[in-house]
Amino acid sequence: MKKSKYDLESVFSKQLDFFSKIVLKDPKKFTKREKEIYLKEYLFATIVECVEALQEINWKFWKQIESNKYSKESMRKLEYEIVDIFIFFIDLCLVLNITPKKLIKLFYNKYKVNARRYT
Repeated sequence: MKKSKYDLESVFSKQLDFFSKIVLKDPKKFTKREKEIYLKEYLFATIVECVEALQEINWKFWKQIESNKYSKESMRKLEYEIVDIFIFFIDLCLVLNITPKKLIKLFYNKYKVNARRYT
């Protein structure tokens, strides 16, 4: 059965190709030191993208909503920031050798913990 380009495995594969071209190395072959460096860099990059996403919404609860916030243009920018966050998230998974299958398994394990905690 042919995989869709919209499934998680295809997205991870595409990002691994891109990652390997940029970094010039397969993250599975990273030394411990290289992993540490790239994890730090990608975590910082993810934080920056989160801040950029916040700039597209009214995150200051004490301020009145600006007229341009939540416009189609602003929401489009927010969507792109979310995609940037997702890309760096995938990069983090690649560095940690978290496959889509493992990610989904980890998600459900954590979901159970959260469900017990909050329900």
